[in-house]
Amino acid sequence: MAYTAWEKVRKINLDKYGIDAPWQPLSYTDGDEYSTTLEKECLAFIREDCEGLRFDLLYSECTDAEGNSIGKKQIPYNMEKDTDRLCLERAISNFMKTGLPENAFDIYFCYLEMFIGKYCDSKKMIEMLAEFEINASSLLMKHRDHYSHSVYVFVLGLAVFHNNAKFREQYRLVHMNGGDADIHEIAHHFLKYWGLTSLFHDIGYPFELPFEQVKSYFGDSIKGVPFVAYKGMESYTAFSEEEQEHFKKVYGADYDFKSVTDLFAYSMNLCLEKEYRCSTEYLRKEVMDLKPASPDSFGGFMDHAIFSGIVLYKQLIDVLGVESVGKEFIDSICAIVLHNSMFKFSVRNGKPLAMKVHPLAYMLMLCDELQCWDRTSYGRNSRQQLHPMWFDATFEGNKIKAIYFYDSKFESKKEVCAGTYQKMQKETEGYSKDMKFIHDIEEIIRVNTGAEDDIELEIDVEFESVQKLRKLNTYLSSSNFIHLYNFAVLVHGRRKKSHDPNVSYEELERYFNESTLEYKLAVIGRTRNYGKYLDAVGFFYTDKPVVYDLVEKNDIDEKIELVMGEMEHIRWNEDKLSLGWRYGDAYVSKEDSKVEDKVLRERTRIHRDIVAYEELDKVTKNKDKEPLREMLPLLADMDGIRVYKIPGAKRV
Repeated sequence: MAYTAWEKVRKINLDKYGIDAPWQPLSYTDGDEYSTTLEKECLAFIREDCEGLRFDLLYSECTDAEGNSIGKKQIPYNMEKDTDRLCLERAISNFMKTGLPENAFDIYFCYLEMFIGKYCDSKKMIEMLAEFEINASSLLMKHRDHYSHSVYVFVLGLAVFHNNAKFREQYRLVHMNGGDADIHEIAHHFLKYWGLTSLFHDIGYPFELPFEQVKSYFGDSIKGVPFVAYKGMESYTAFSEEEQEHFKKVYGADYDFKSVTDLFAYSMNLCLEKEYRCSTEYLRKEVMDLKPASPDSFGGFMDHAIFSGIVLYKQLIDVLGVESVGKEFIDSICAIVLHNSMFKFSVRNGKPLAMKVHPLAYMLMLCDELQCWDRTSYGRNSRQQLHPMWFDATFEGNKIKAIYFYDSKFESKKEVCAGTYQKMQKETEGYSKDMKFIHDIEEIIRVNTGAEDDIELEIDVEFESVQKLRKLNTYLSSSNFIHLYNFAVLVHGRRKKSHDPNVSYEELERYFNESTLEYKLAVIGRTRNYGKYLDAVGFFYTDKPVVYDLVEKNDIDEKIELVMGEMEHIRWNEDKLSLGWRYGDAYVSKEDSKVEDKVLRERTRIHRDIVAYEELDKVTKNKDKEPLREMLPLLADMDGIRVYKIPGAKRV
């Protein structure tokens, strides 16, 4: 697959500089590098379906120099956008190999930077969910991770889209108004709005968690006991005059949009009324406005999905402005509002959702149900259950075969497994593939009916050793992973801070945000690897109170710096190579000497330092070594994170 923008830049470089620099993008084969078919298929979506993502078609010849790299206006605009796409591809690849929240963070970061705005402007909605789950979920009876879960839902949807032509067609008809569009246009549209739907479908959980905590205190019931309910929603969801007028224009309707829930009810009813005969007034007044204030009217459940939709809407308005939030954004948000209990208990009336009614909601319900693997258990009961460790899927025509993997050491305890196994029906010779798990999905969305626009779904279960399923290295260093961004801002601005100790964090953040997505992710990658580097020299960091000896600056000698410097250079090499960089000299002649041309370096993506550590000169080695000493005061600014010596560890 050719990289359109890069190939054209290559021609410009050849004509202008006399340099023929062939691109070497991420390797893409059917070899062992893909641990699962799912990984391969979701990456194929990014590479094959999304070519030309976010290109400015007016500059399709790439003769402009409006794109940013290490500096502003150094490369063609479309080349910058293609690099962003590669960054997302790599982030997905890294996450699929680990499943770690630290790698999930990169996908959230890429998505927000590419489609919404600066991460710093909208990070609150992600970090709130992460904070609540880490600190509050252990008090619940049942609760599992939603941060990495949402990313798994996202990538699963990409794989389904890539392989299911019927879904692609229904998506085009419903969410793109049936207009003419090729596969790339449909995929670009889907990536933006499916990303919004899937990655943020659970951000309302911080509203459900307090309700569930109090409910757990009284034995998981609200009958005859106090319970949490939410008042004041009317003022929070009320529309401004600008919002009222804007959405009248968007929907071309003479409808009095007075609130967020008015808007959601109107939008959902456009899709649902024909099949489910529900009115806009019912959806707003009897469901969305009532659920937060009266959970006792809904079987004692609080629906986080409604809060997710409202919070996401408010965030988009704050970041993008009212005029930029159109029908497509509202379609995504309404898919979120429908995905939990609202459709199942207040709309469905015995009729599962068909793909053609609301493809985004259909995809979210499907992937949300299927994603029950590799989820950290926080709740007391959840921690005692056995869950699938890993998952794979195969795609053939309109059929999805989902395969759940359990740790082989629990094969003798099949009957107590949670998730898929718990819902299977036992037969004389093993377990039937006619599972209750599929039946539960069939109650929500239309599958396995033989209808022309339905997906055929099959479930299977296998047992394998954990070692085969995951290849993870764990380190003693730990803190809330959402500190990654703040720490990266400080690492990036360390020289500014060394020259001006009083420089504000806000100023450092502005400086960080002058970088492109590629270079921001490079700093985040460096930050994430500090735990690995410290482990190698017998140190660790934590934000928890411990009684071990602190590491001081004089504890860091030349040997320690050498070990950590080499590890950082190896990471930097891998980072560059994974984004299509290669070794070479970007020099131009100036009189009798040669100097590095940074613009040429960024255009050709060749770098003289992509070599073994021992081949670097002293100045370049110091670039890799110096951050360790600088890291100690930086960590001191990070909410009490400190570096300690691992007791009994062998020092280098």
